[in-house]
Amino acid sequence: MARMHHAAPLEASLSPSRIARVWVICLAFGTLALTLTLPVEWWAGAGAAVPIAAWTALWFRDLRVGRHAACRLRVDGDRTLSLTTLDGRTLRGRILPSTYVGARLTALVWRPEGRRFARAQCVLPDMLPAEDFRRLRVLLRYGRSEPTQGAPPSQA
Repeated sequence: MARMHHAAPLEASLSPSRIARVWVICLAFGTLALTLTLPVEWWAGAGAAVPIAAWTALWFRDLRVGRHAACRLRVDGDRTLSLTTLDGRTLRGRILPSTYVGARLTALVWRPEGRRFARAQCVLPDMLPAEDFRRLRVLLRYGRSEPTQGAPPSQA
């Protein structure tokens, strides 16, 4: 019987993403432009634009310094995750199969221990050093949490 070996864990600090900031700004301007061009009275368009602008400002701020922003993560070869937030809390859980791993975006879908609902954490290439981002993608693609999941996909 073959013995299963797990890869070395990845532990890395996450930095704020410039890519995410640019996307938020572009989407906010697009939404505001669409709102202001609707065929409604000027005061109705302005009334809709104010909450959109406020939401964008708060969301933009939360990307950088929000107390729930992730600042550190650890991923083990058995698909367990530890995520530390800026307020010092460390959450542990299991990475779910619905996690998306791509070259430009990795969306960690995970369920914290003792919680009913899953959470998602986006990891963009500028949030980690290039080698750590590559290792994270490899760990997520080829890691297995149980022997019943079978062998990892082949490179062939």
